[in-house]
Amino acid sequence: MISVSTASDKASGVRKCLAVLAMLTAAALVPGHAHAQTPAPDKLTAVFSSALANSQYWSMFLVGVDKGFYRDHGIELEFLEGQGGGVTAQVIANGRADIGLGVSASSVINADAGGADLKMIGLDAPVAAIAVLSKPPRTLDKPSDLVGKTIGIPPGTSQALAWPGFLAANGIDPKSVTVVNVQLASMRAALLQGQVDGYLAFSISNLPLLKGLGVQDPHALLFSDFGLRLAPDSGEIVRDGLIRSRPDVLKRLLAAIDESFTFAFAHPEEAVQAGHRMYPNSIQPEVATAQLRLEAALFQANRHSGKPLMWMPPEDWAQQVVTLTKLGGVTGAKPPESYYTNDLLPEAR
Repeated sequence: MISVSTASDKASGVRKCLAVLAMLTAAALVPGHAHAQTPAPDKLTAVFSSALANSQYWSMFLVGVDKGFYRDHGIELEFLEGQGGGVTAQVIANGRADIGLGVSASSVINADAGGADLKMIGLDAPVAAIAVLSKPPRTLDKPSDLVGKTIGIPPGTSQALAWPGFLAANGIDPKSVTVVNVQLASMRAALLQGQVDGYLAFSISNLPLLKGLGVQDPHALLFSDFGLRLAPDSGEIVRDGLIRSRPDVLKRLLAAIDESFTFAFAHPEEAVQAGHRMYPNSIQPEVATAQLRLEAALFQANRHSGKPLMWMPPEDWAQQVVTLTKLGGVTGAKPPESYYTNDLLPEAR
């Protein structure tokens, strides 16, 4: 059966449609009914300077995902693991990722000397805890103990870049020490198996790791105790072009990282658990918590009153350039302010 609509029916239908449209328009104007479209987050790729299993205190970055700090600032951050500060600096310089995390100032200086255009925009370790790690009964307690020993050094890392300067600062002939290339993932095993007398790494991460492997009283021969204090140690690095093209995005990123660090230092166990949920095979809660507590203490000891958490003292950068130029073989060094900026950091809390 075919239905036939009359003119009267059509007019009635038009009136009904107009009435519905009017109600929908009115509802949209009532507070609480309007739904502003949330803008898509800005996506950034971040590369750590090494594997998370080595530097488990980087849970201080990861907890920001769990707590929504990055999301709240309109940032979607993808984390990738790295193979050393020098390598990560080149990854950023070549545009294969947006931001490097935990990358040393020495890596920035050396990369820029080679034609890169990198800048550190915030620090994540105020003073380098670079050390030669050893174990009883043959601990290496002072620089002269290195003579005649075999030391493992992971190539392409910031500690490898600092090694010549440490020897020069202490009058140690490089030829008197046997250096072997040891990958980051196998350096502790090399020490435990007696393949090396010590290895070059960061004490904050490696003292807890060695204890976790059963080493009683592992020892750290700290560079900073013997004439080579490098400050700042490491931080967030980007290409200078990204600072010019997307400063607002980087400001929001640093604000989120600041919140993440602040939370992690106040709640280390919770921060570590968040990291463990993301990377259960890399982050061991006991080791990671010990590392994070050491990192928090390092920040506290070097905090500058009235300055943002990740602020970098200009005098530290000036001294580091002088030190690395004099002792580390850096050539073609630029003015210190060309390597960093504090302008993108959030206000001090």
